[in-house]
Amino acid sequence: KTVKKFVNTACFTTPVTQRLGNAPRTLGYGPGRTNVDLSFYKKFAVTERQNVEFRTEFFNILNHSQFGTPDTGFGNATFGSISTTVHENRQVQFALKYLF
Repeated sequence: KTVKKFVNTACFTTPVTQRLGNAPRTLGYGPGRTNVDLSFYKKFAVTERQNVEFRTEFFNILNHSQFGTPDTGFGNATFGSISTTVHENRQVQFALKYLF
């Protein structure tokens, strides 16, 4: 399975009139998704009742490509191929929070 040919298109034909096809329900599902998020934070005491919290958050830290579902329109030129992504690239955010 590749992105250009995720579904074997040679296995499909037009069904006979007044008959249902026999394609599986899971035909429209894409490849599995892997997503790893990570967060670090440290709390610093300013006074007895006040704190400052520094936080770093990483989303999709491994930067895996998250592909969408294959085109299921039988007869299209792109039938069986994946042309979309469903997740953002790696993102990092920092935060500083004052707790009182």
